[in-house]
Amino acid sequence: MRVFPLALDWDGSLTSQPALCARMEAILPFKAIGEALRVWAEPGCAMEVLRRLAPLHERHRVPWVAFLGSGDYHHMTLVLLESLPADQRPSTLVVVDNHPDWFLESPSCHCGNWVGTALKTLPWLKQVIVIGVDSDDLKGYRFWRAPWDDLCRGRLQIHPYRKSKVTIPFRRCKSDGHSGRARETWMGVEWTFPTLVSRGVGLTFEDLATALRGQSVYLSLDKDCLRRDQLETDWEQGGLRIEELLAGVRTLSAAVHLCGVDICGDKAARPLQNWAKRLDTGRWFSSGSSRTVAPDYHVHERVNLALLECFGADNPGWAPACQ
Repeated sequence: MRVFPLALDWDGSLTSQPALCARMEAILPFKAIGEALRVWAEPGCAMEVLRRLAPLHERHRVPWVAFLGSGDYHHMTLVLLESLPADQRPSTLVVVDNHPDWFLESPSCHCGNWVGTALKTLPWLKQVIVIGVDSDDLKGYRFWRAPWDDLCRGRLQIHPYRKSKVTIPFRRCKSDGHSGRARETWMGVEWTFPTLVSRGVGLTFEDLATALRGQSVYLSLDKDCLRRDQLETDWEQGGLRIEELLAGVRTLSAAVHLCGVDICGDKAARPLQNWAKRLDTGRWFSSGSSRTVAPDYHVHERVNLALLECFGADNPGWAPACQ
């Protein structure tokens, strides 16, 4: 089945990839509000994106493969999910990322909390599965800012890259519906997770494909899940290899009905300009109005094109509509 590849151009990072742009059916220019949307969406900007997406959904009733550029814009996945027509909404969101993006904090449309916001505001989303996290976000005390009830009920599941156990102090978890295993101790909850390292990346994706077979799924990919020696992004990076990610995506997409895909994790075209956003991201000394296009855009372009090939027209995982 035919798909609709498009690029959302916030800062020029995607338009610096000519071979990728040649494969797009639409490139939406958002440079005028790109900086206002970066890291978190300033008031009114997310609504402007929604307004621009609506007529495209009317004209293109096939699954989208949307390229978002830098991981600074990963929260635009939330906007893409909100824009989906009722008959194309997924029951499951699968996120492959080095960060969980689930923290309960303000503002609500933020690259660090959009998963948590989706769980709170999208009741039709039955479950969220996060794969590949290998960042410090899995330290025990940080789970106090996570969607705890969703974790305990199993609506939110996590398959870290290597961290198999964490103790969350002064917490209790009564449900047994979660992924992994929770054991209450005098200190709190000791949680054991299935990891990609222990299970194997290929087997993890095969297990997910079996569990989700035939279900409607939206897939969100952040390339910061990849090793830094494979490709460089704007954020701390995980442990996956490019070929492991591609194979996993093919396995999953062949088994499920994909309602849509988005891909981010490109290197931003220029440093953050807003001092508050630089502080928020730990890029205190990042400044300047431009950056020379780095050679790693060629690597990003090759990976983006390879990911796009995973969702080709002859892929049996595509479905006309997701219920």
